[in-house]
Amino acid sequence: MAAAATFLLSIIFLISLTTVTFASTAADANFIHSSCKATRWPQLCKRTLSSYAPRVRRSSHELARTALAVSLHHAKSACFLIDRIRETPTSTISVEQQPETTSKMNLSHRSARGAVKDCTETMRDSVYRIQNSIREMSHMGKTGSLKYRYHLSNVQTWVSAALTDESSCLDGIKHCGGLNEKVRYAIRRKIAGVSKITSNALALVNQVA
Repeated sequence: MAAAATFLLSIIFLISLTTVTFASTAADANFIHSSCKATRWPQLCKRTLSSYAPRVRRSSHELARTALAVSLHHAKSACFLIDRIRETPTSTISVEQQPETTSKMNLSHRSARGAVKDCTETMRDSVYRIQNSIREMSHMGKTGSLKYRYHLSNVQTWVSAALTDESSCLDGIKHCGGLNEKVRYAIRRKIAGVSKITSNALALVNQVA
């Protein structure tokens, strides 16, 4: 009888624990969805950050830091793509999301080489600035303190500068003559995606303030 009662209590405890865990997970996800409403691209925000809900745990600071880490990952990926184009100017690249479409990366035109080189450099600057912003996030200290406001201001400055770098790359590729149109599309599509993610990250950083 006692054993049966103990077993029943154990089942009730496990059910309660599961219910609490589920409710907590749902609340974490809802926090991200609600926070993303403040961004320019909320659907993209939710899509790129929802999987981090258990780690964010309804912390605006952790959400902003995670958004910056996601932005960094995508910026590095963009750098890798552009480096491939620069290093193998006569090889073939598949346009992302359109695997059936390939194009020669013809960079024989001087303006094309210059635009891709400039884009590479500005995107590396963007990566550097986002890395610095993540470091600043780890040194902010107590919320509302002078130290906190100082480091938060630095984060906002770094991320804004990264956005400027990404826009510069987009503009340079857009107005470059002599660049294969499919390659132009591949680069612009990649950088535009990074820019949106970085913009969302900045919006979430501003929420921390």
